[in-house]
Amino acid sequence: DDAQKLEEIMDPYLTTLSPLGSAKEAAHRVIDSHQAALPVVDEEGKLLGLVTVDAAIIHVAPPRWRTQAPRIFS
Repeated sequence: DDAQKLEEIMDPYLTTLSPLGSAKEAAHRVIDSHQAALPVVDEEGKLLGLVTVDAAIIHVAPPRWRTQAPRIFS
């Protein structure tokens, strides 16, 4: 519905990532979340970026499989 407000459909309990966390842990959290991406936020909750499922899979996949991994965002 075009008249529906974003706050009515958003997920207020979205998992976020810290920019100071490990890349491997972040990759696993993205994959385990079953989301297309997770936001990276600072201590005040300011959006700094995001980690996509593509980047997460490439980070944890065996080297020989990385070039064959299906891509959604890249």
